[in-house]
Amino acid sequence: MKSTKPAAFLTILILSLSMSAMAGVVPDTGQSKCYNDTQEISCLTLSGKDFYGQDAVYTINPSSYTKLDAQGNDLTDNVTEWIMVRDNVTGLIWEVKQAKDEKADYSNIHDADNVYTWYDSNPETNGGDPGNLGIAGNTADVINALNFEAFGGYSDWRLPDREELRSITDYGRYMPATDPNYFPGTASSGYWSSVTLADEDDAGKSWCLHFEYGLESGRDKSSEYYVRAVRGGEERNSDRLMNYDHGTVKDIETGLIWQQRSEPAMTWKEALAYCETLTLGGPEDWRLPTIKELASLADLDRINPAINIKYFTDTSGTSAYWTSTTYAGDIASAWGMAFDLGNDNIHSKSGKYHVRAVRGGWVSVTGSLILVAGGGIDDDNTLKESTKYLADLVCSRFLGRGFDEKDIYYFDPNGPNGLFYDFNGNGEKDLIVSDETPTVEELRSSIEIWAVDQASNPGPLYLVMINHGGIDTFEIYPGEIINASGLNEALTKFQDTTNRDVVVMIEACKSGSFVDDLSAPNRLIITCTDENDAYLEIKGRISFTQFFMDKLRAGETFADSFAYAQSQLKACGTPYSRMNPKIEEGTGSSLQLERLGGDYAVAGLFPKISDPPEYPDIKPDTSQTFSVTVSDISNDTKVWAVVRPPDYRPPALVEDLKAPEVTLPTLDLISENNDGVFTGSYEAFTCNGKYSIIFYARNEGVISLSSPTTVTVMPVIDYNGDNSTDIGDAILGLRMITGIGAEDTDVCRGEISGDGKIGLEEIVHILRTSAGL
Repeated sequence: MKSTKPAAFLTILILSLSMSAMAGVVPDTGQSKCYNDTQEISCLTLSGKDFYGQDAVYTINPSSYTKLDAQGNDLTDNVTEWIMVRDNVTGLIWEVKQAKDEKADYSNIHDADNVYTWYDSNPETNGGDPGNLGIAGNTADVINALNFEAFGGYSDWRLPDREELRSITDYGRYMPATDPNYFPGTASSGYWSSVTLADEDDAGKSWCLHFEYGLESGRDKSSEYYVRAVRGGEERNSDRLMNYDHGTVKDIETGLIWQQRSEPAMTWKEALAYCETLTLGGPEDWRLPTIKELASLADLDRINPAINIKYFTDTSGTSAYWTSTTYAGDIASAWGMAFDLGNDNIHSKSGKYHVRAVRGGWVSVTGSLILVAGGGIDDDNTLKESTKYLADLVCSRFLGRGFDEKDIYYFDPNGPNGLFYDFNGNGEKDLIVSDETPTVEELRSSIEIWAVDQASNPGPLYLVMINHGGIDTFEIYPGEIINASGLNEALTKFQDTTNRDVVVMIEACKSGSFVDDLSAPNRLIITCTDENDAYLEIKGRISFTQFFMDKLRAGETFADSFAYAQSQLKACGTPYSRMNPKIEEGTGSSLQLERLGGDYAVAGLFPKISDPPEYPDIKPDTSQTFSVTVSDISNDTKVWAVVRPPDYRPPALVEDLKAPEVTLPTLDLISENNDGVFTGSYEAFTCNGKYSIIFYARNEGVISLSSPTTVTVMPVIDYNGDNSTDIGDAILGLRMITGIGAEDTDVCRGEISGDGKIGLEEIVHILRTSAGL
């Protein structure tokens, strides 16, 4: 039956005004699986291959919901009763439906089974047709009843527009296509939007979004469909588009940057590949848009085409445009958008449709980066090559996570062209501040003045310093040493002026000594080691910073990236396992749980190395061929091995502002057929004992490592040089154990236990060999 609320409340009509909270954000679709034309495939092995760039490869503005009680207070996720849900991405607050039992109860406007006709008496918002009052009630009845009772403490409830309904659609689910943990009782059917079709001949129809799979359609206003009310949001600016550069258009509210030109028809696989390889205007982060992103371009006040033709002049009004989102109901099909009316549709992936690429769009709170590649370029700077490599890596990672060049102050004495140079090797000069002879005063000035002047950027100040270090000291440049207390003074002045967070990352020996001096509220301090030495592979490829930045690039939190780098250093073995990275967060913040540049992820970055086999024992001075299989490779994939001989001794501790020299031998492996199988041979097996070998693969600047394998060189002990293992060798060995002479005996050729010393195990081996056992 129709609700028996007094008719007087009809005068409180606060029906939807075609508003949208989508301003500033297009949420992720929820699709987390990858597909080709016929079946599910792994997202993690797609990089550089067919079907890369599809929806699930990118997680941008992932869903986040909070349950609310009747007073609008936050509840924990594990509660079983709640009446509203706040979408933390869009800011919209949604009504929660109740009692889904396939029986309508019109005495309860929240009943999940109630259906209504569409009605809006306001000629300003009804599209020229008020709709149908209905028998059991209509959409206006529902909205007015909610506002009459001030449901949840609010009186601004309204009917959502079409894209607001789409914002809570989960395209990775179906029947229903939304998250039941927050929206229980959702029917696998249509829900009314506030928007009438723009075609005058269709003024009797309004857009409905169907939660079977997320499809929308225009339905007669006399039809009966479900209603879910919403509140909050901002009215969308009708003039939100602007010509950007190099043939692109920027949506200043969503942050999405669109290819202005419409590309000819192509298959879904071709569309993905086209967008991934597009370099329009220089950036290389173009992608095929998701269904939610492409739908944000639809202008439902227009038809043929339903898009702003001032900016998108060649948009086809007769053919669909591909999205990167696979249709969950049939993985051989993907979602498209037709711009005659601005409606979505589903197409076979083998069909050919138009393409318009997109980039950007995530909620990004970047910040400012001050990057110090210390030490100078003199030949006596042993860290010069590693420092340059790691500093450029950090810079590229920050740019890849949404930072602009204007956000970066890069103290780089290696910059060959002054303020303009190609630091990332893409053939174009990069506008990043460079300083060939940085001083302590200039570093402090960059913190206290330059970073303070970045007032338009509310994100944290990131300070990354890479070079020689000592207890509470860091070398910016030869003779320019900043101490921990001076750095703390500059950071404190910055925070007192701006009230912004600070993240400090230091790759240097004894960098952990900075932690206690720099710790303060709203600061996160991360160091590659404690108060002892740090170790770098000669080119910086094996380092805390490499592993840490790899995970930050992928979208992991600072805490998870730190834990990963820490574990990888342990896995690399001596001397890297000696390092003890530090992470310290001051009160008043949760920076460890944040992600660099925003809450979005990038999949498919890490090459995976197959577990290498255990190799048979070999004789000294023989060769061993190694072979590993690496997935997710490209033309520039590099694979190498680091060999740790049984007589290897880690470098001795060094004094302040010096660096220990890591001299482990390496071996490059080559893939002759570019099939992912890499091989190489090593010949310097000169010592008895176990050689530990770890394989590394670098792809797209990201490094992975294998579990260690071993090669055992069989012992041939000949201390006395008579070309045999006999009792004379045992006597010399015992003299060594007791410290009586034989100081010059070759331990490398006479040691079998792997502990680097002559002991009883070696003596027993000699005696057994002498006895023929």
